[in-house]
Amino acid sequence: MVLVGLHYYVVHTYINPTQIVPKGPDLSGWPIEHGREALGGHLFGDGTPPGPVRESERVHPAHTPQGCAATRTVVPSAANRPSTEK
Repeated sequence: MVLVGLHYYVVHTYINPTQIVPKGPDLSGWPIEHGREALGGHLFGDGTPPGPVRESERVHPAHTPQGCAATRTVVPSAANRPSTEK
């Protein structure tokens, strides 16, 4: 994550012309117990959770974070592609 931030703030000078990189956010409190269970209630309030995803709204597995890495193919550069001209 540090490299992503550095890239964003240093390389993209049109976004950040001063190239000042912030130190934060402070994530040290994230693993601390939050006590949310003491509030009671349910994840979806008093309603019902959503139903299953409709078939028409399903994302093809190749387009998911897990599927992209498994199905990634190398596309040859234009210089290495076979010519389609006759």
